[in-house]
Amino acid sequence: MIALSDFEILLLALGVLYVASCVHMARYARRTGRNAWLWFFLTLFLTAVPVTLYFYVVYFLQRRRELSGPSDRLRRCPHCRRLISPGTPPDTCPHCRMPLDDEVHEA
Repeated sequence: MIALSDFEILLLALGVLYVASCVHMARYARRTGRNAWLWFFLTLFLTAVPVTLYFYVVYFLQRRRELSGPSDRLRRCPHCRRLISPGTPPDTCPHCRMPLDDEVHEA
């Protein structure tokens, strides 16, 4: 018996749901007199490309953030919770003008 992790089960469920939505679109196209196979593959590929690109962009941005040094990271003000850019002077928050102590959290 193959043991699947929770993440693999989630991916499998999302894949089944994705294919089911493509089949639904093909059935709708057939009811309206259009080519069902064409609409099935259009739905399959035209929705997969933006989702794949989105996840690659998110992955590369996260990877770049991990590889950048701690001085390049944004900080978060403990009072107003807004992001502070790295070039800002470390004594006061530019948004709420509250004094910043050493407990400025990294974003």
